[in-house]
Amino acid sequence: MCDSVIYVRIQCKKWGTYFCTSFHVFIKSINVEASQNNNQHKLENFSTTILCTTRSHSELWLVEEVTCAQSSGTRTTHTNSQFTIPLAQRERERERFIRTAINTNSQFTFTLAGRERERERERGMDALNSTKPDDHQILVEEKLSARILTLNRPKQLNALLFQMISRLLELFIAYEEDSNVKLVIVKGKGRAFCAGGDVAATIRDINEGTWRLGAKFYWKQFTLNYTLATYRKPQVSILNGIVMGGGAGASIHGRFRVATENSVFAMPETALGLFPDVGASYFLSRLPGFFGEYLGLTGTRLDGAEMLVCGLATHFVPSERLSLLEEALCKLDSSDPTIISAVINEYSKQPYMKEKSAYHRLNVIDRCFSRRTVEEIISALEREALNKKDDWISKTIQSLKRASPTSLKISLRSIRQGRLQGVGQCLVREYRIACHVMQGKLSRDLFEGFRAILLDKDKNPKWEPSKLELVSDDMVDSYFSMMDDEGWEDLKLPARFNLPAYAIAKL
Repeated sequence: MCDSVIYVRIQCKKWGTYFCTSFHVFIKSINVEASQNNNQHKLENFSTTILCTTRSHSELWLVEEVTCAQSSGTRTTHTNSQFTIPLAQRERERERFIRTAINTNSQFTFTLAGRERERERERGMDALNSTKPDDHQILVEEKLSARILTLNRPKQLNALLFQMISRLLELFIAYEEDSNVKLVIVKGKGRAFCAGGDVAATIRDINEGTWRLGAKFYWKQFTLNYTLATYRKPQVSILNGIVMGGGAGASIHGRFRVATENSVFAMPETALGLFPDVGASYFLSRLPGFFGEYLGLTGTRLDGAEMLVCGLATHFVPSERLSLLEEALCKLDSSDPTIISAVINEYSKQPYMKEKSAYHRLNVIDRCFSRRTVEEIISALEREALNKKDDWISKTIQSLKRASPTSLKISLRSIRQGRLQGVGQCLVREYRIACHVMQGKLSRDLFEGFRAILLDKDKNPKWEPSKLELVSDDMVDSYFSMMDDEGWEDLKLPARFNLPAYAIAKL
């Protein structure tokens, strides 16, 4: 440490443009916050290692210049000084080092080389090009003619990474062609089956490269969803915990879905500036009445009993019986779904559904969520609230008003179209929407939702547009169109032939 003054100028690369904004600089215990209006601040007691972090929610931050000069006016050479710059507060902060020091007029200027920026983008692409999951993220067990796949990221609630999806797809394709494999069991380690795709990792990859990195993730994920929906062999998903987003896509399309008293299902995408994807417009639209629209728009959570009664689960097995069920399934030497179902039935029970379950309000849900537009749905709920005092109605209205207006309108139209389409058509449409969402030209609600819910956690997203009436039909139409972007391709799903009747996803 020496008596010095350091000037820090940070610029943010956001959507291809540069601008200065607020940031934090930490030097050991010293914390000086820069204001929005002044992007140069001085810190005393300069040390040779400076840690710069940002409160940014989605941007790729670059330290353009760090200038330091001793207050005494003397010159000191720091040719090997290292500046550690994490790229925002993300799940896996990556440190970047600036190793070039140039002494000019008693000032030391540290410049981030352009090739370092390019390397950071390439790291994101390299991660997507790799299909090998790290740290045994997919555990594989062979039990006679059964194969057990365990999602193994318990600290992250088994959130799916690109490498995990690639590995699952690889295994399912191999098992389908292997005559020795009759049954595939999928489960999750810890308190979740799967909480969805790893949104933080996807946002990071987009920021370190382009939105096409995110598009590649969705392409692979939707291909897995379609493979499961058209699988020739029975898949049994043990849903003993959280099942959300991508976790639903990795299970609901399968033949058997076993819920327990620990199951928690939700499609919470509208609160994040997203929309129910992974084929959700297919399986939500096939739930009783307009229950699927209700779940997709509000992000309401269901327990195992509710999953069973609405059709998202095929069986309910108490968690203490799961090990016995798994053992019995592994002893089978059959792909006959009737035989497999009979075995699961031996360990199943009819669960008690709580009195306050939303499913008991299916008549109200049908009256309101059958309306043509989101605005009409909210108006119908408000009329119901005038006629009957019910906390459930007020909470439902609040959920809708907190969600992204753009996401709500996209989601409603997507689910409505899903009623008349096959699972493949639904996935192709959802891929188009996802690409528009990630590109961010029509709206940046995805990145704002990520900031408010997952990064800063202030739960106060600033949606744009901020009101339903500002989201026009033409704007919604744009999300459903093919992209006018050089090199972009529509989702191409693999051809599937000679499938038995039960291979097609049905609820």
